[in-house]
Amino acid sequence: DEVRALLLERLDAEAASEEGPPLEIDSLTSSITEIWEAFAFPIVENVKLLPTVFSSQAQVIASFAASFGESGLLKMLGLLAVILIAGYICEIVLVKLMERRTRTRPAPDEASLKSTLTFLAKRLGRELLGLALFYVVIRTLGVALLTSQQIVFLGPVVRYLIIIPRLIAALSRFALAPRNAGLRLLNVDDHWAKYLHFHLVGLGILGGLTMFVIKFNAQYRVPDFETSLGFWLTLAVHAYIAVIAWNARAGLVDMMLGRDPDTTRYDKATARYYPYFAVAVSIVTWAIAMIVVGYGNLALILQAPHYTTMFWLLAAPLVDTTIRGIVRHLQPPMIGEGAVAEKAYKSTKRSFIRIGRVLAFGMIVLIIAGAWNINLSNLGSATAGERFAANIVEFLVVCAVGYIVYEVVSLWVNRQLAKEVSTTAASGQEGGEGGGAGGTRLATVLPMLRATAQIAIATIFTLLAVGTLGIDITPLLAGAGILGLAIGFGAQKLVTDIVSGIFFLIDDAFRVGEYVDVGGTRGTVEKISIRSMQL
Repeated sequence: DEVRALLLERLDAEAASEEGPPLEIDSLTSSITEIWEAFAFPIVENVKLLPTVFSSQAQVIASFAASFGESGLLKMLGLLAVILIAGYICEIVLVKLMERRTRTRPAPDEASLKSTLTFLAKRLGRELLGLALFYVVIRTLGVALLTSQQIVFLGPVVRYLIIIPRLIAALSRFALAPRNAGLRLLNVDDHWAKYLHFHLVGLGILGGLTMFVIKFNAQYRVPDFETSLGFWLTLAVHAYIAVIAWNARAGLVDMMLGRDPDTTRYDKATARYYPYFAVAVSIVTWAIAMIVVGYGNLALILQAPHYTTMFWLLAAPLVDTTIRGIVRHLQPPMIGEGAVAEKAYKSTKRSFIRIGRVLAFGMIVLIIAGAWNINLSNLGSATAGERFAANIVEFLVVCAVGYIVYEVVSLWVNRQLAKEVSTTAASGQEGGEGGGAGGTRLATVLPMLRATAQIAIATIFTLLAVGTLGIDITPLLAGAGILGLAIGFGAQKLVTDIVSGIFFLIDDAFRVGEYVDVGGTRGTVEKISIRSMQL
């Protein structure tokens, strides 16, 4: 027995040594710690290099200038000035010729949205065509007059310090019209229009300078964190956005509310919190960019996905105003007259606006996913972080599709209800046997069908959305089935009353608007609900 015990102990020791150290399982705490370390690493390194940031960047510029020589550098800058002047002259000539052909301009006080949009679209088209001609001319002259080494340096200069700020200025004039309130698309006064336009152009210049410095340092093979000027400029861009949003809170709230008098509590709450949302977007996108840098993916940051994200998220007022204007001019006319028809008309208008917002939100999510190189079609070979990001995007898309289906059902039912009510009022139809201004059979049943369809849609798409996050919904379905059986057996009277009420509606036993007796009390049926069925 003693020999056997010794042999067993020896075998157990050998088996334990062969297994090696226990495997470490990633936990939520370790994942959070890893993300925090990736976020803090570039910050700590750049703070350490803060005293030498300008001297290090000066050394990079000196080595760059030495590669061209003093005479070569002056010659390159002189050629750049000549090329830019030639391109600008061609642009001015084209814009002047186009302005002579389109002299019509709507009066500011009488301009409709259509005429205003037409005028602004033509003006924006002229600016963009002029900018395109400017780019073509300088590119053609640059290829003819400059060497390949000079083009490699001057290309980013023109792209980030000239083209991008001018493009932002053109888009800002299109939306804000700082010098003409009558042609302004967004609901903002002159002070905030000029303030936002000025700082948007300044933001474009600062952002372009940041991208140029990052590209310049990467192009001339500056080792990571040898110079931290790009880091501090990126931080300045995000801080600038937060300062603009905070200082222009009043103007941004008015901009989000718009000119539509039919605003809901949701619209007012969204407008009130939009400036804080803009500040949060600036902070969060900067934090995500730092995490990506901490993981060593500098190539992705060079594509400026955080700038793309901020642009589309902060462009919400312009997108929302566009959707409201389109709905206001394309919405079908009101069916019938009276309070019910007006209520249905407003509800239809809000449904169209919500559908437009969700569609715009879905497109923005897909654009942002593309900017961060999130591939939804290739999740099998993706890393854990990429799969998580892709699952989040897929979750948002499924929620958006479900909400659109939800609103389409509400939209169709509201239109049908308005038709039924207007038809009943026009024909002078009386109520049923109980008397009263009873509606049609379909007008009584439709609200119940709408509620049932909305509950079904919400349940189905909620399960689908949860499934996109990698959660197995089979236990949820099984649990829901068991819960349904338990409720069915435990509340048989309630279920019987609801089923009986549904058959009463199908058999046209009573309608909305009729007089009925409930427990000896005579009243009018105003709404069909579960409680009324139970009674």
